[in-house]
Amino acid sequence: MERSKQITVNVNGGKTEKIVLERSGKGIFRIVDSTIDNLILSKKGNSLHDATELGFNNLASGCEDLDAGTSDQSQCFGISSKVRYLDVIITPGKIEAKSVREIKEAVKHLRFVAWCLGDI
Repeated sequence: MERSKQITVNVNGGKTEKIVLERSGKGIFRIVDSTIDNLILSKKGNSLHDATELGFNNLASGCEDLDAGTSDQSQCFGISSKVRYLDVIITPGKIEAKSVREIKEAVKHLRFVAWCLGDI
């Protein structure tokens, strides 16, 4: 079986933070890697033992927080687990979009962050 082509997208306004995507179906892109995982939101949790998760904050105008306070990270840190920009829906594990171009535009309107369950 042929390996899916990986797509790298710069996030957080720079060239050092990236997400790596693989198309897993029509309009579905799985997030298979990121450089954001190395960040720790705070030093309360034990980052050597507590895994970090992706989340989103600093949502710009036009971004909708679909989490809206329902998750632990939203209640404690103001970090969303699900956002929408126009027709693009972004979660920690996948992005639903018609094209990579739509994804590249959507990620300009939010910040990817890592958070640690041990910090809650």
